[in-house]
Amino acid sequence: MSELPAAPAHIALPIRWQLASLLLPLAVFAGLAWRVSSRPPPPRLEAAADAQDRRFGLSLQRRQEIFFDISGHDAQWKLAASRFEDEWSRHDDYHVHLARHVAVLAARHNLASEAVFLIYDEGVHRQWTDATHPPLEPTWAPLQPRKQ
Repeated sequence: MSELPAAPAHIALPIRWQLASLLLPLAVFAGLAWRVSSRPPPPRLEAAADAQDRRFGLSLQRRQEIFFDISGHDAQWKLAASRFEDEWSRHDDYHVHLARHVAVLAARHNLASEAVFLIYDEGVHRQWTDATHPPLEPTWAPLQPRKQ
């Protein structure tokens, strides 16, 4: 059997580059881990209302503001989703818009995304409305099987 020839000197990496290629990913990973672990977690979800009707640490007025912020985009998201012929695709697109907006609101109010979704659910089921926001329907039309 023949031995593999040694790599030419111009191809072999100097030892400092070999060390850098090992240490750089470790340093990046350590930096990301520190950043993620040093961020304070969002407050615990307290879904039950207290004596002042506060849920998730927010007053009814603040929860309604968050709900109206979401519901104010409802017609716009449905219009954007109407470009799809398939009903499943329209629902998927609508919920992509909803999830992105919920993530923005969660970050803005230092809440977990789940809390924002629960506030949205509360507003839909309690039929919160004001002069500029009609109530949202708490049901979805049944979907036909997805077109192939």
